[in-house]
Amino acid sequence: MLLAGFTLMLSMEGPAGCPLDHANVYAIPPSTFQVLTTSQCGAILCWERYVVTNGKRIDLGRACEVPDNDGRRRIQTVPPAGHP
Repeated sequence: MLLAGFTLMLSMEGPAGCPLDHANVYAIPPSTFQVLTTSQCGAILCWERYVVTNGKRIDLGRACEVPDNDGRRRIQTVPPAGHP
């Protein structure tokens, strides 16, 4: 039987330099991880989703909930890196 171990390092800094609040990490053997993080800076809450496979990160997307001037909240999406 062959046992292999992989380590995933997460930055404690989320999008726009905000501290990472929470991360859900799902391991997909043998060497892939699916990651969903949340971070908050003041009234701005951001989610980021990506996959790490064989040490390479593939961005899937990011969205932030930001308050409007009238106090309502709206979602802004950020396309994955490499997309217009």
